[in-house]
Amino acid sequence: NTQIYSLAEGRDRVLWVGTVGGGLSRFDPHGFVAYSQKDGLAGDLVFSVLEDSEGVLWCGTNRGLCRFDGTRWQTIDLPGPAQNVVDIFEDRQGNLWFGLRHDDIVRKRGDQWRRFTQEGGLSAGGFDFWGDILEDSRGRIWAGSGGGLAYFDNDHWTDVTDQMQEPDRIAGIHEDIDGRLWFGGSNLHMLDGMNWSMIAGASSPIVSIAKGYGNHHWLGTWDDGLHYTDGESVFAVESDHPLASGRPISLLRDARGIMWIGDWGEGVRQTDGRVVKTLLRPEGLPDNLIQDMSLAKSGTIWIATERGVMGYNSATTAPRVVIRSISADREYRTQRHVELTTDQKFLRFDFNGISLRTQSGRFTYLYRLAGLEQDWQQTEERVVTYSDLPSGDYVFEVQAV
Repeated sequence: NTQIYSLAEGRDRVLWVGTVGGGLSRFDPHGFVAYSQKDGLAGDLVFSVLEDSEGVLWCGTNRGLCRFDGTRWQTIDLPGPAQNVVDIFEDRQGNLWFGLRHDDIVRKRGDQWRRFTQEGGLSAGGFDFWGDILEDSRGRIWAGSGGGLAYFDNDHWTDVTDQMQEPDRIAGIHEDIDGRLWFGGSNLHMLDGMNWSMIAGASSPIVSIAKGYGNHHWLGTWDDGLHYTDGESVFAVESDHPLASGRPISLLRDARGIMWIGDWGEGVRQTDGRVVKTLLRPEGLPDNLIQDMSLAKSGTIWIATERGVMGYNSATTAPRVVIRSISADREYRTQRHVELTTDQKFLRFDFNGISLRTQSGRFTYLYRLAGLEQDWQQTEERVVTYSDLPSGDYVFEVQAV
């Protein structure tokens, strides 16, 4: 089954792939191994998968929870009514948290299992389209759901839905480097210390949040495109902008600071704040419908689509650029220094990017003519021309990204 629902990278760069109806697959350099109910998997619709710090694999399915010790599958009898396990999270203490669809949260601490309900302070609503679990820098466990927001501290849950300026369903949670917590729902909510604030959101639920550039945070919505906030207001990315997208349901920022935007229908966009590159099926995506993206410890970006999964390894060194020729009164091929008369009306630079990872026609180039331009210009062409230059000294600079 190629319709991907969940991803997790295990030890030795093993990739676990949860599918919609096709069970769970294990991918390593030797190929794929598939597991289904016939092999002991609890169910064939895999909502969530996680390899914990002890190397045990946990799999949440439409028929409950199971674990794999490397040899056999074991179905776990959770306390309380059986439910679909749609979210699995491990905190810094090694405790495991399981979010149940339309219902509660179960915690595993050592050998002890405990189910938390609305009566115990958990907000109502459960996990479905809405829902996220995060541990903040203070060690509190936050759970957003279709019924609101709660946090776990000192061994009990506190429902803070009514503390928000306007109660909301929560689909995405993010903590920034300053310790502020951001919650995406019908609006955008921010908790700074003890102070709550609310910023009017888009016309569609905010389902993903990621740190952008400067003081901005990026906001992905279900069907109202990409937005960003400066902490005071929410702004839509205009439809003619290269980053504009329809359903940017997955956002992440990698170790190099590159922003990745996964859209449910329009592929993946990546940007370093200067250049925007688009990954679609011609660039190797199995499909343009993105379900999820995951940043592995190895630095690989795993991209789950409706028709399969792709791993993207960003180059650690920039591609080389070769200036093939300079054309003016004649063609110059080997000179690094060219002198022209002031009556020369035309100047052209031909260049080409070189990389083992990228085809020559797939580069984006940044260039400028120092002495004339301060800002970098962007092009996907391999030719740049200038005309009617005033007398002076110039340096042509170009880089491939």
